[in-house]
Amino acid sequence: MKKILLFACLCAMVPALALAQTQWSYDGPLWNQVLDDAAIGSGHGVAVDPDGKIWFQPFSASDSVLVAELGNVYVATRVLYVFNPDGSMADISPIKFLDYPGGARDTLGGFTHRDANGNLIWEGRSGRGLRADPDGNILASQFNTLFRIDYKTGMGMNRLDEPDHCALVQVATDDAGNIFTAPVCPGPPIRMYDKDFNFLGNAVEQTIGFSRSFEVSPDGNSVLWAGYTNHALVHYNRPDEFSAFDSVGVVLEGMDSESMSFNPATGHFWVAAGSPFDTPNRYTGVASTWNSNTWYSFDLADVLDGNANYTPIASISWGECTSFAANVCVGNDGRPRGLAFSPDGETAYVTQFNQGAPSLEQFSSTPTAIERDDTTLPENFTLSQNFPNPFNPSTKIQFDLKEAGQAQLRVFDMMGREVAELVNEYLPAGSYTSTFEAQNLSSGTYLYLLDFNGVRLTGKMTLLK
Repeated sequence: MKKILLFACLCAMVPALALAQTQWSYDGPLWNQVLDDAAIGSGHGVAVDPDGKIWFQPFSASDSVLVAELGNVYVATRVLYVFNPDGSMADISPIKFLDYPGGARDTLGGFTHRDANGNLIWEGRSGRGLRADPDGNILASQFNTLFRIDYKTGMGMNRLDEPDHCALVQVATDDAGNIFTAPVCPGPPIRMYDKDFNFLGNAVEQTIGFSRSFEVSPDGNSVLWAGYTNHALVHYNRPDEFSAFDSVGVVLEGMDSESMSFNPATGHFWVAAGSPFDTPNRYTGVASTWNSNTWYSFDLADVLDGNANYTPIASISWGECTSFAANVCVGNDGRPRGLAFSPDGETAYVTQFNQGAPSLEQFSSTPTAIERDDTTLPENFTLSQNFPNPFNPSTKIQFDLKEAGQAQLRVFDMMGREVAELVNEYLPAGSYTSTFEAQNLSSGTYLYLLDFNGVRLTGKMTLLK
């Protein structure tokens, strides 16, 4: 709040500022009776290609393949599922095998090899993350092997093995198509490859903390390392592509992140804050109020600046997380592992590990109008009486937030049925006014309810037509 306070001191009279916010609404599971949720189980990756098809990667085996070397027996294997934007299965789905130009073939989810005793065995490749490259082709991390898949045909394009990694995390790319790989377990380096999978060198010589995801800035000069056991993101930077990376400190303190992504339409940087197993807000010396099972979006420049007063632009919480206790989702033990956006940036798809049905959820964005008065910094958390009251057909509801946090403002009828959600987003401290339009509602008494950081306030209003 330092910037806002300085602004208030310099400008005694400033009009209320109308903020164009984006609210994300939960649309439910992606598919309807196309797959057996229980059989698929946890998700570990999601990506969207230029045609809008949604690629989904389960962590565990959910299909089978016939293996001739083992005596023509079926073994369990991992596959990739591909959906059309309407949720129907795409023609290339499920993807079990990757056929390459020239006739070579890979089984995506496993391989045969001989154990220490010389016995031929099947070893599976668990799903570890998906990412679309700048051309829209799919980069699939399958244990410690990375595959590039043609998004139009489902055929294999490239393969890369990282045998010294205990497993790969979701890889990252820059706008030039360079690929960055990294390990789940601490120690091995973050490596750089060009778009043809040729090794360029190490970006980071030794990784710190266990990780599941990381990101690279579009210009390729900043690495944001999500060692979720570090309770923050480690920022590595280089001045240009010819220089070495160096650590410049930590950002987004208090986040135990396992999932990161960019919205291709807005360029906003999205990062998940933690889970019930690796809870957020544990970075020593920095107070924060991030919620678990929630992805927050930021202007990337604000994050790279290292300003401790990070203000999210928007947020998405797993659909079952309707309430939080001490910033931890109540009744859900999932671990955020994947987030991807439609090409127009208006639809988001998220998946979680350690998650039962549903394992892939869909959200849509809608712009909302909310006014913020930057001339005041409230000292309390308050909800005012709506004005006018009674009203027909619109009224304004004003509330004060003395600190930043997730705010939800909803309207209910006297039967307890929700009739409108006016606000559901992360807001900085300030005074806000939301407009409630009731053209389609009948006369009567309605309740409006504000939830903020575990505290709830209510008011009553009357619609007269």
